[in-house]
Amino acid sequence: MTARIRQQGMKAMKLLLLGALCLWLSGCGSSAPPIEIDPALVEGTLTTDPSPPVAGEPMQLRVQFSGAELTDQADVAVEIRAAGRPTLVDAEFDAGAFVGTHTFASAGTFEVYLHLYVDDLHIAKKTEVTVE
Repeated sequence: MTARIRQQGMKAMKLLLLGALCLWLSGCGSSAPPIEIDPALVEGTLTTDPSPPVAGEPMQLRVQFSGAELTDQADVAVEIRAAGRPTLVDAEFDAGAFVGTHTFASAGTFEVYLHLYVDDLHIAKKTEVTVE
């Protein structure tokens, strides 16, 4: 009799695991459809507030991309290179643009890379910002 109970317990465990696997797999398939982008058409623009930015004061970085309709599914990082060292600023989606904040320690002209991540696509656009 114990062997029969053990066998029923094993069947119940298998069914429970199979049900959990089905639930997990169905959750993976409910993601939003991918965004279609032609990287050759994408252009990135960086604006600052205040403009021009002032060293030692926080400023807002606003990144906009043309050539693709982006939503909050996309991720954007702003890479600022100062003295050969990169600093990454995360930008959050807000009203059609990606916004982040940064404070430059000193005045000068800095290379800035705008990184756009959509699904498995990564596009980087280079620009400059001059800080007073």
